[in-house]
Amino acid sequence: GMNAVILDGKAYMGDVTYPSKVQVAIDTNAVKDHPIADLSRAIRFAHKHGVHVSMRIACFHDPLAAEKAPALSIKGYWGGPYPIGWLDPGGEEAQQYIEDMVRESLDLGADEINLDYVRYPVQNGLGNADFHLKEKGMNKKEVIKAFAHRIHEITRAKHVPLSVDIFGVTSTGTQQDIDALGQDIGMLGPEVEALMPMVYPSHYDKGFYGWAEPGNHPEIVAIGTKAAVQKLDKAGATGTVVRPWLQAFNWRSPEYSPRYLAQETVEA
Repeated sequence: GMNAVILDGKAYMGDVTYPSKVQVAIDTNAVKDHPIADLSRAIRFAHKHGVHVSMRIACFHDPLAAEKAPALSIKGYWGGPYPIGWLDPGGEEAQQYIEDMVRESLDLGADEINLDYVRYPVQNGLGNADFHLKEKGMNKKEVIKAFAHRIHEITRAKHVPLSVDIFGVTSTGTQQDIDALGQDIGMLGPEVEALMPMVYPSHYDKGFYGWAEPGNHPEIVAIGTKAAVQKLDKAGATGTVVRPWLQAFNWRSPEYSPRYLAQETVEA
């Protein structure tokens, strides 16, 4: 049977799934179509059936708050909000919003906090964005590590584990990828109980490992997971669990099937 579930608290488009009392969520009307009428009741129901509830909070990708609460948005060099639908990962208001959401989930009975989009945006067209890193005297990896540390102090005080979703490329990609995202496995590991790499085979470019169609290689999950474990070992963060997301969709994976899904959990 199922023993755990990850529920969206703040989803990746910024909508909040339950009637949150967090001020930014109320002010931006993020709560307007909430599908969960009573989160603490839903969590109690899960507990009655022996299911561990992890609340997923999408952090800095938030088109709703970026538009409706522009103080939280990434800024352009001209000082106004940069229109790409992201909050500034190093901004105090944006971090406070996430902290408030985390505290609320804990108060409502969550067994785990799962943070997603704990990174900087990496799409094209960021040339005129100003992340204020010089003023902070920090690089992106340091900002993200400090943020994870801030949230971890809150979850630890409640004896609740913290998991963070990371790009698959953080385990198998270049240092350049890691620096741009701000997600460094060795730096993040000590700040969390679990790292969850998104090692979906379909997300690797043609030619990865010499393969014409990486999406047809479920063993990529094991390759990425192993690489993440090695990076944690090297950093001395041996207590951190690596719990990969599995690909459960057929995008760019012509041979996707139930058998394929089963093979994702097999070591390469």
